[in-house]
Amino acid sequence: MNYTVAIDIIFALAADFNNDTKLDLALVSQLNNSIIMLLGDGKSNFNNPTTFSVGNGKSPICIATQDFNNDKKLDLVVANYYGKNISVFLGNGDGSFRNQTTYQTGANPRFVIAVDLNNDYIIDLVVSNEGQNTIGILYGISGGTFQPMVKYTVGRQPNVIVANDFNQDKKLDIAVINKGSNNIYMLFGDGNGGFPSNKTYTTGSSPIDMIVADLNNDGKRDIIVANSASADLTILLNQCLN
Repeated sequence: MNYTVAIDIIFALAADFNNDTKLDLALVSQLNNSIIMLLGDGKSNFNNPTTFSVGNGKSPICIATQDFNNDKKLDLVVANYYGKNISVFLGNGDGSFRNQTTYQTGANPRFVIAVDLNNDYIIDLVVSNEGQNTIGILYGISGGTFQPMVKYTVGRQPNVIVANDFNQDKKLDIAVINKGSNNIYMLFGDGNGGFPSNKTYTTGSSPIDMIVADLNNDGKRDIIVANSASADLTILLNQCLN
């Protein structure tokens, strides 16, 4: 089963964007500078694509979804690699979105996640700025808006980000791959949106992706890293990473 949507789909995610309990697809088309929405019928069929532009020359590269304004409708955030910004699209609950709002980031935002870092029940955004060697946190405000970016220097060419409780203190931490530094930079959260301590862990050459899983059934989150240049995996078994 094939669907012709664009020649350069670079990122995809599945979620229920129209509240019909059936999964839909959101795709990133970098050359077309757009997000493509395919609404599903629950039987592996999808309707004709709907396109949402982020603006010419912005080169969107990654998307994430959560309910940013607590209206029980999924919203989207897009990292625009050449735009030096992110686009926030608030959802209408029917698979369509309001006009985008943009927020400034560092140079070349490469990856973005949406998560509540400070336990205020409002989603925050974390973006890796590949051209600035930083990650930026945009704390959420009511109504689906965000504060200006707070940045942390992490290493060369930061890429994929994950948030999880790595040191088992019931507070979210942030891990980011640094492709140019061949390591993972870990920021340990205080539960109020601050990250007072950090640590670096060595990977193979040019790490490009990572996942979190409990590999040895000890109740702790381990990290698996894919290294492109060394063609291998790095496994970090968690002994309370702190």
